[in-house]
Amino acid sequence: MEVNTNKLAKQAYNGASKAMDKVADKAQEGADLVADTAGAFESNLSSRYEALRDGASEGYDVAIDTVKKYPVYTVLGSAALGIAAGILIGRSARSRH
Repeated sequence: MEVNTNKLAKQAYNGASKAMDKVADKAQEGADLVADTAGAFESNLSSRYEALRDGASEGYDVAIDTVKKYPVYTVLGSAALGIAAGILIGRSARSRH
């Protein structure tokens, strides 16, 4: 029984080539899935950022309007918060010593 080495080598090469093609296909499928997932994540993150930015802008506008409408109350409220914060920080500092 004579073994044809060329035929065996060609069969081995073809088998390895098919196996590598399958691996490459699976790798491409994985890369496509990652790209799709990253695109969806980017789109979701972008829309959330836009919503957050719009909400912050609206809050800023409301704060500005409130300060303009009630300037005395704004100053008194700020002073009251400052005094309260000072008292709490002072108590905290004294209790550590």
